[in-house]
Amino acid sequence: MIRSIARKVGRSVMGWLPDRAAVDLMYFRRFGRLPNLRHPRTFNEKIAWRKLYQHDPKFPIFADKIAAKAEIAKLIGEQHIIETLWVGTNPEDIPFDSLKPPYVIKVNHSSGGNVFIRTAQDIKRDKIVASMREQLGFPHGQTLREWSYSGVPHKVMVERMIQMPGGDVPEDYKFFTYHARVHFIQFDCDRYRGHKENFYDREWNLLPVKKEFPPITEPVSKPANLG
Repeated sequence: MIRSIARKVGRSVMGWLPDRAAVDLMYFRRFGRLPNLRHPRTFNEKIAWRKLYQHDPKFPIFADKIAAKAEIAKLIGEQHIIETLWVGTNPEDIPFDSLKPPYVIKVNHSSGGNVFIRTAQDIKRDKIVASMREQLGFPHGQTLREWSYSGVPHKVMVERMIQMPGGDVPEDYKFFTYHARVHFIQFDCDRYRGHKENFYDREWNLLPVKKEFPPITEPVSKPANLG
């Protein structure tokens, strides 16, 4: 019963809770128990601990999609960075008339609200502007208690879209790295046509891990340049 009640607590309540109480509540809603933050052992307990206690000054840079691109360009070169077509604070200023598809419109401080413009027919100006305005007002850092997002200046950005045959986006690899060593890899595919994902260890052995989306049932080849 307690777990059922916790699930019904909305984000409006989260706004006035102290950080520790909010992190405990989010964890409880997901796992049905409180995290051990005094001696965190599991992956998710360590993420909860990091939200509250690890304020590394590098985190806000990499939480900001605009600042991260500049930082990564310095580290490995501009040629590895997706082209930025426009940046601004007012979505009404997006230069739709001069932008040539395909491109992606997104905010720099949050996730999940990207707008993909594959052809001119995808340009629904009023709807896109309203969506971006709403996302600009979303306090990602405060709502989810992800400290690194709190200091990011909210902006809208337009990037060149990497489009694969058939119109979908490329396969997505996420490397979970601790103390400069990759420990496991998340692989996502068909993100906008039936999202699926698997998890692998460093040697590309499938792990019995489930996050949000259904697993990929067919074998996935180990990337040739994984090493």
